[in-house]
Amino acid sequence: YTFYTAIVELPGLTDVTVFPNPTTESIGLRMTAEGARKLEVSVIDLKGALVLQFPTWNITGAAYQSWSLEWLSSGKYFLHIKEGTNSWTYPFVKN
Repeated sequence: YTFYTAIVELPGLTDVTVFPNPTTESIGLRMTAEGARKLEVSVIDLKGALVLQFPTWNITGAAYQSWSLEWLSSGKYFLHIKEGTNSWTYPFVKN
């Protein structure tokens, strides 16, 4: 697991965990938000192309979400989280 206490690029989000990495079937994201947040979560390939856009994730307080990646080809990708003009990108491997 990778654990972050805060994401400077996304103020107000703490205790961020992305797992498992590497993954085979799904990717999970756990975090705590100060107040209500609307996050856009997507998967980007190494060339910067959008591979998958998940539905907007509305969170308040401690939250967890998992997304299926079963159909995704093996390789290196980025989990991209965006709120307004702020964003954060986390690398992961799909086996």
